[in-house]
Amino acid sequence: MVFKPRWLICMVCCVLVFFAFYPAWVFSAEKHNHIKIGVLAFRGEEHAIHIWKPTAEYLSSRIPGHVFSIVPLDFHKINSAVSRGEVDFILANSSIYVELETLYGISRIATMKKKADTDEGYTTSFGGVIFTRADRKDIQSLKDLKGKSFVAVDETSLGGWRVAWRELKEQGIDPYRNLASLSFMGTHDAAVFAVKDKKADVGTVRTDVLESLQQSKRIEIKEFRILNRQKNDRFPFALSTRLYPEWPFAKVRHTSTELSQQVAVALMTLPAQSEAARVSEITGWTIPLDYVTVHELLKELRLAPYSNYGKITFKQALSQYWYVVVIVIVFIFAATGVTIYVSHLNTGLRQAKKEIEATQRSLEQKVDERTKDLRSINEKLEKEIIQRRQAEVALRESERRFRVTLEGANLIALQLDMEGRIIFANDYLANLTNWNLDDITGHNWFDLFIPENTRTAMLQLHHQNTSGEIVGECVNEIVTRQGSKLLISWTNSRLLDEAGHSIGITSLGMDITQRQQIEEYVLKNQKLEAIGTLAGGIAHDFNNLLQGIFGFIAMAKFNVDKNGKAHDFLDQAESSLGIATNLTNQLLTFAKGGKPVKKVLAIEAIVKNAADLGLSGSQSDYTMVFDDYLWHIEADEGQIGQVIQNLVINADDSMQQGGTITISARNVMHSMPNSPQTKFVKISIEDCGCGISEDDLKKIFDPYFTTKKKGTGLGLSTTYSIVRNHGGMIEVESVLGKGTSFYVYLPATADDRVPNELTAEKKESKVKGKILVMDDDEMVQRISCSMLQTLGHEVELAKDGDEAIARYSEAMRDGDPFALVILDLTIRGGMGGAETNKRLHEIDPHVKTIISSGYSDDSTVSKFKEHGFQGYLKKPYKFTDLEEKLASLL
Repeated sequence: MVFKPRWLICMVCCVLVFFAFYPAWVFSAEKHNHIKIGVLAFRGEEHAIHIWKPTAEYLSSRIPGHVFSIVPLDFHKINSAVSRGEVDFILANSSIYVELETLYGISRIATMKKKADTDEGYTTSFGGVIFTRADRKDIQSLKDLKGKSFVAVDETSLGGWRVAWRELKEQGIDPYRNLASLSFMGTHDAAVFAVKDKKADVGTVRTDVLESLQQSKRIEIKEFRILNRQKNDRFPFALSTRLYPEWPFAKVRHTSTELSQQVAVALMTLPAQSEAARVSEITGWTIPLDYVTVHELLKELRLAPYSNYGKITFKQALSQYWYVVVIVIVFIFAATGVTIYVSHLNTGLRQAKKEIEATQRSLEQKVDERTKDLRSINEKLEKEIIQRRQAEVALRESERRFRVTLEGANLIALQLDMEGRIIFANDYLANLTNWNLDDITGHNWFDLFIPENTRTAMLQLHHQNTSGEIVGECVNEIVTRQGSKLLISWTNSRLLDEAGHSIGITSLGMDITQRQQIEEYVLKNQKLEAIGTLAGGIAHDFNNLLQGIFGFIAMAKFNVDKNGKAHDFLDQAESSLGIATNLTNQLLTFAKGGKPVKKVLAIEAIVKNAADLGLSGSQSDYTMVFDDYLWHIEADEGQIGQVIQNLVINADDSMQQGGTITISARNVMHSMPNSPQTKFVKISIEDCGCGISEDDLKKIFDPYFTTKKKGTGLGLSTTYSIVRNHGGMIEVESVLGKGTSFYVYLPATADDRVPNELTAEKKESKVKGKILVMDDDEMVQRISCSMLQTLGHEVELAKDGDEAIARYSEAMRDGDPFALVILDLTIRGGMGGAETNKRLHEIDPHVKTIISSGYSDDSTVSKFKEHGFQGYLKKPYKFTDLEEKLASLL
């Protein structure tokens, strides 16, 4: 009897079916709208949740339909969380990001801007600081660490260990051999207090940790000595190592591109004054930085993913070619089964031969055996038919899964023949361009989607098809059915027939229009910030110069005959200097130094006064149309007046023969980009002048761009900066030959109460006292002293905070205290006004102080009362300004 091992065939089929359907059930889990952000808890889980929870709430408010939450992860849980798909985004140090990028394909979408005391107000770099107690005289440099006990944060911490390890290695110190002990404390705080409490000789943490602990009054940095200190004027924290890019915000592989783009936009538009930025001690996020320096560090230390750098291990080979191993194993099983089957078949044939020889005399037995053979053949044919049907079903299912995956990935799938006709296109292309597939299939791709460059594109396609040189990647614009343009990034390859001959091109495309807009927006803001910084610095120094000139003119007027020509000339000189003051005010407003000093205002009077001033001496007129019960705004009165005046002057300049400017204001509900609707006051300024061309409309807010022969190019760029600094927006519409309309949106305040302005006559201070003036500019010192002495006050001068504190303390000890202290906000190379004011209040809680500055980027100026000052003098200030301020305080 013949043995037929059907069980073996069934087993092989089951193995093949298992691997065929494996991806379908593994990856069939559907995502929901609960988005998890995994955060490295380098200072403990409670600290991580505290500082990053507002960011999650901010993203939830900015991206409708999604709820974001924080998942704190210690150094040893972060890899498993990513590999298991337990989080959708990850925020960790740069070395952990590099490892996860290599192992699991995560990708960065933004880089943190850490709040710091720099010109920009932030830093995008960090490093490590190596320290010991200040009383350890035996430890002065890294070479003194051999034989000492050392504490760090964690072996996977970049700022808390790895960057320090690299510096030790360069000094010839192997921390795992040359130290008395090496301990990892788990958090940065624990490492600092281990050294402070003398439980370890030396420690290392990431930069800004020591400053943060001092700010919370848990330590004093002067208790420690910084080893291998690095000098970097642009980096505000203690530093012992190289600098590396700050933490990246990254998406994991399964997170959709659309959601990632929304999160990137939300992060890059995070306001620096928001709760999320304040709690996490950042100013926002920027475009992803280059992490090559982190790769170099990990290569040098032979750490993951470079632990076997330059070697190919069995594990790596198995990880990379696992599917080959699986196929070989399946083939071995199949070959073994076939061998066994053939062996058994041969045995059966030999047995059948014996049976045939034994029963050949009986015709009936032969017929029976033949019938059995035919039955066996029929069974095999039936099995082959079933298997073929199963293969066809599996092929259709595979094609269905491929199409679903392609559509879900938001990619354009396109195939063109040799003549550029569309052979295949997917639904995503049709939905993106508002075409029906039936209407475009078979038509020329270039005629429909690139009509402006059809001939050039056809020649390129013909050259590529004939030469076989396909451009693998390219970027170009396509036109939708309605005529709008989309920017597409393409990946191209040759389309071959069964014989390997080229029959066309197959392409995958990604819509990068929004990404391009984000990059242009970021570039524009960076350009404005760079120019603004330069302009602000120039205006600051110029204001000190103007302060001296204003003061000397005032003193000259005080000492000449008020009815003489000299007094008139001085009046004209003082008026002329007002033009220079206006120019510096424009520069400061355009720069970061133009931070508004806000109060609740009614808009009607501001608009009217600014319009009257702007059209003074002009042949143009204006009409005003205001809503009843206009909402109030919280704004800087002078800056908003400057906005209206600039726009009215531009409108007048556009009407060469004069005309009527229409000014209106009304209450509206409006929304900023990616924000919900809120209350705004909309101010419209419309003229009937010459209009602005489409090309010039794109550049009118750029610094120093002007179409006027005598223009400075700062008017509209200053207007743009003021409106943006007030949390509003400005729009413009123009038609050549018909006129231009500007629309300014200013946020309305919920507080309808407008503070009563002082209308009383100017008072002269009758109290004469002893006044201390702190300023690092000698000319400002001299003129301030002269003006105060002219007003009858006794004056002493100080060049910086240390000298001011010493003089104030000495006066108190002598029983002759100062009645008032005037402090300059910014002192070059010394203690400024804000810190000096804090120290003076510690000495005398009843001290009266005035802050003085020509550069108002610091919140100390815009909110001077909250910082303990009783008044503010904006440089350059006049003699009367000083007199009125003293009258209100003395």
